Amino acid sequence: MHDAPSVTLRFPELDFHLVGWSVAGIETWLRVPEWSLTIDCGRPAMQAIASRHLALTHAHLDHAGGVAGWLGLRSMLKMGHADVYAPAAVCDALRAVCAAWAELQRVRFAWTLHPVQAGDRFEIGGGRVLEALPAHHNDVPAVGWAVYARRQRLRPELVGLAGAEIARRKRAGAVISDAFLHPLLAISGDTRSTIAAEVSALREAEVVLHETTLLDDAHPAAKAHQGGHTHLRDLDESPVAESARFFVPYHVSQRYDTATARELLHAALGGRFGARCVPLLPEVDRGER
Repeated sequence: MHDAPSVTLRFPELDFHLVGWSVAGIETWLRVPEWSLTIDCGRPAMQAIASRHLALTHAHLDHAGGVAGWLGLRSMLKMGHADVYAPAAVCDALRAVCAAWAELQRVRFAWTLHPVQAGDRFEIGGGRVLEALPAHHNDVPAVGWAVYARRQRLRPELVGLAGAEIARRKRAGAVISDAFLHPLLAISGDTRSTIAAEVSALREAEVVLHETTLLDDAHPAAKAHQGGHTHLRDLDESPVAESARFFVPYHVSQRYDTATARELLHAALGGRFGARCVPLLPEVDRGER
């Protein structure tokens, strides 16, 4: 089935990967096929319609302009019910927009819209939990997102005991482990870089995606901050991805062609992250799209 270009990022030793596209002001959509999850929907990408879950960071057109089309394609292809998660303050307008398109198309969209605040959590299957994270995108209602895996770990007082003794206590009815949420993926959404100091998932997830809209001194940090965005220079002072296996800068401005963006990101982040830095950049020159 025909679709526009996308980029695939794979992470050694991890059992999930990313497919998507992100150019600031143009479109952002990011899919994790293994979890049936898409984050943002700047256009109704065919690769993304199989996702049962769609989590929106905010309602700017380049992040949410494709929602009605996404729902329409799912309806046409009989993909079944979908769950959409969006900042609570934008849900009335988003619901009205999608209702208008459903009326124009003479269809019924099969979806549930979940209004969210930072801290809200949702089960998305496979022992995974989706959580809305705080974001600082000026006065625009916005969130980031994290996905956690439910896991168990040995209780602290049992660490160091022989396996036979732990097994004996378990047979006797003792609780030997505690449940916890392990962060697999965190995505900042459009935000100022200061958010990483507040949000542990943006420091500790296996894969951390953080928007990095402007990259050079020709477009200074103050310009990025004016729009509620992050400048590459901001990451010098940010703890973002300090414990992550992989760091994915994304949402780079259309001002930069791919080669220039890659060079600037490598120069600024290569020493800190090395091969752990995996930028999400279109593999074509922006002018060729």
